Amino acid sequence: MLRISPELRDFLELHREDDSEIEVVFVLDPASHRGRPQPRSVKAQAARLVKKVQAESGSKPSDWNVFGRLGAFAVRARPRFVRHMLDQDGIAGAMPNRS
Repeated sequence: MLRISPELRDFLELHREDDSEIEVVFVLDPASHRGRPQPRSVKAQAARLVKKVQAESGSKPSDWNVFGRLGAFAVRARPRFVRHMLDQDGIAGAMPNRS
């Protein structure tokens, strides 16, 4: 079950037609990395998802970073990209990244 933080849900609703970038942390489904996340496989999975969503959404992140040992990655992207990422298999949760 995909878990989206209320803050992210509110932002996406408020900026439905906006092109303002947001930083979002996506958590990968733990089932995709049996047991403890392996940094190399987390990075590869994140790269596949970013590439796929880029092609589907017609938008690309201006930056992204992988947290290999946490099984997560962060992107700075437009809401359109974020919405497409939320629809992907393998994403377990998402929340805004606060700097």
